[in-house]
Amino acid sequence: MAILYNNAAGGVLNGAVTAANSGGGSGIAWSSVDVMAGASFTFVNTASHGTLGYGLTSTEGNRVSFGWDGGAIPASMQQSMRAYIRLGTVPVIDQQLITAWASTQYVATLNLNPAGKLVLVQRAGGVLYTTTTTLAVNTWYRVEMSLEVGTTATNGVIRFAVFAGDASTPLETQFTSTTADLGTTNLVAWYFGKLLIGGAWNGFYDSIELNTSTSALLGPYNASAAVIRPASVVTNAGNWTNVGGASSLSAALADESDATYAQTPASPANAEITFGMNARLATGTPNVTVRLSASDSTPPTYADVALLQGTTVIATRNFGPLPTTVTEYSFTLTGPEAANVTDRGDLRVRVTGNQP
Repeated sequence: MAILYNNAAGGVLNGAVTAANSGGGSGIAWSSVDVMAGASFTFVNTASHGTLGYGLTSTEGNRVSFGWDGGAIPASMQQSMRAYIRLGTVPVIDQQLITAWASTQYVATLNLNPAGKLVLVQRAGGVLYTTTTTLAVNTWYRVEMSLEVGTTATNGVIRFAVFAGDASTPLETQFTSTTADLGTTNLVAWYFGKLLIGGAWNGFYDSIELNTSTSALLGPYNASAAVIRPASVVTNAGNWTNVGGASSLSAALADESDATYAQTPASPANAEITFGMNARLATGTPNVTVRLSASDSTPPTYADVALLQGTTVIATRNFGPLPTTVTEYSFTLTGPEAANVTDRGDLRVRVTGNQP
């Protein structure tokens, strides 16, 4: 399982948003940011949660696009997305607010029309659903969409619902289609913003989340989780490999199955891998848990496990010699170590394998 999330919390008020500065305390950085001349995309103090959100302005002839694509998102046949949106204005022509892509073609889009209604469109361009709800300006709404790519052009599954903020009941009955044209290939990208050049529109986004291994709707934003798991590989200088068939290295560690795992090269020497996590850790003293084993007991294998905030090491423990059966190891931060954690949204875990 891979969970990508971003809540803008690590930005600088009024600063321009780039792919480089959209990670850290905000969550998983956008891998794509495209702001055309005459448009703007900034960290603003209009937020659905916390103090910062994303604000965009655009006039006729330009667009603002941001999202996850390429290596940032594990390709898969079913994915579920949640985003909070707020209208600054109602557009004079239809605007694309959210699109899901497979290869070089979108498979589903969520549009906003001049009547202030959301319009769900499938790959072939056909309208699947138009909300009866008219979105008001300066109001936060939560939109949720899940996709299951079909085996034909007529058996894809799409689910959609719109909520008032964090409400548990949608504003209108959840829409579901089991005959959608979503293509037959992996979903590989999601983009947000004002995605069309034509027309003018300004608005806000916040608390966006993507799960690349489920078709269940995700529900409201959870500002802090009691348990957080790997969601991305930050660095892999040690050339660890994905074993067992999981969709990615991070998914192999997040799925809680010992049949899928990350593995060092033979005879590891300072073989490092660092994982970004999938949420913001709740209050309390952090505890780090890993499951480790060695392929052979001779020569002995050891592992250094470190908790990092960004690139700063908060705590490190050494385990080994490792047994040949999978064994759980954990450690709780000491008081001084825990006091050094100042941003619970930017925690990472680094594992280094060695045969000294």
